Amino acid sequence: MLGYSELAFRLSLYVVMAPLSGAASGLLASAILKLNHFGSTKGWQMIFAIEGVATIVLALVALLIMTDRPETVGRLH
Repeated sequence: MLGYSELAFRLSLYVVMAPLSGAASGLLASAILKLNHFGSTKGWQMIFAIEGVATIVLALVALLIMTDRPETVGRLH
């Protein structure tokens, strides 16, 4: 069971990370739009391609790292 201070800390991280992720994605999109086109791909299409590839890579890494059951997590025992 989480203590009050740990719960408050985790909740504050959750609340703070949402605006930070929005700001970071806006900066990333702005930087991608300033790139030269790649073949016939326009700037807005490159945003979808680059962010989509990054999401797929992150999902594959998470699939490999995450466990399937709480019983298999080594750090909980």
